[in-house]
Amino acid sequence: MMKKFTSYIAGALTGILLVSVPIFADSYTKTIEALVNFTTVKINGKEVQSDNFVVDGKTYVWIRDVAEMFGKQIEWNDETNTANIVNEITKVVATVDDIQITNLDLKTTSALNSNGEISAESIQIALDFEIDNAVILNRAEKSGLGLSEDLKEYAADQIAQFKEYYGDEADSILASYNLTDESYMKMIEKNMITDNFYAYSKENKAFTEQEISDKYDEMAESFITVTAKHILIGTQDKTDDEAKKQAEKIKAELKTVDMFDELMAEYSDDTGSKDDAEGMTFGKGQMVQEFETAAFTQEIGVIGEPVKTQYGYHIILVTERSTQPLDEVKEICESSLFSEWFEKQIDLWKNEIVITVFDDELNALKDSL
Repeated sequence: MMKKFTSYIAGALTGILLVSVPIFADSYTKTIEALVNFTTVKINGKEVQSDNFVVDGKTYVWIRDVAEMFGKQIEWNDETNTANIVNEITKVVATVDDIQITNLDLKTTSALNSNGEISAESIQIALDFEIDNAVILNRAEKSGLGLSEDLKEYAADQIAQFKEYYGDEADSILASYNLTDESYMKMIEKNMITDNFYAYSKENKAFTEQEISDKYDEMAESFITVTAKHILIGTQDKTDDEAKKQAEKIKAELKTVDMFDELMAEYSDDTGSKDDAEGMTFGKGQMVQEFETAAFTQEIGVIGEPVKTQYGYHIILVTERSTQPLDEVKEICESSLFSEWFEKQIDLWKNEIVITVFDDELNALKDSL
């Protein structure tokens, strides 16, 4: 059932036409005399032509009720006589003291953090993130690091650059994330406040040498580096079986370590390293898993058996394996300590403020996906 026509926009008429317009309200239908003109309507940033009608001297834009039927809302620009369907009707899902978290905030955060795929699970993750973010904003405000004129100017400049770069597509791109110019600006402002507060807190939080040393011991495995070289027989232009047989043949030819560089230069399909006699130095997480496992476990100075990865077969020679000293990775240890401390602080700050989640609105949002 259509909602009653309750909204209207006053304005001058041009190109008017007398027609009979049916209005559906509740369980009955009636016909009235109305004057129709035209207004520009934007849906997700795209212009379409919209008829209006006039009742009692007031211009009524029907698109508002159409938008509301689909859970959308209208932005009206008096200067350009434009009605823009921008996004869903805003509903508050949670509050953190006086900071509101809406359904649109959650959809935007969910879309931005899940490649546009929004689900009930991603909405819950977005809610947890937004609550933590609001707690940080609350703390930043109390610390005198809230919204400033400089941040407002920065956000406005970012919007201008975005508009200039994407041109006519800018509005539709924002709309795809449930954003408008205003909400995008607020998002930028919030991000800058939280970034500034994080940096301020990090600068003013010190850790003892013992704490840093303990963290180094805890993270020691991640500071191990390996220097190795390899002969790659790729499968890009060979079958798996052909590549494997060639790798096994080369391995059999490698009678001594001294022969490795010569055969690497002759046979390796890795053009970036085949002539590098010094080898590659890397840590954990920088190579494909099979290569990494071999490099971190293989005996130093011993040519290993061919190892298969997605790229082909590797004959690996590890020349060095060492652990970076504390003085080289002290900042990494301090950053890890601070991240852990900051997460604990968020939990402590939560106990100092009132956080309310409106379950009905949250569940309705999840059910709508």
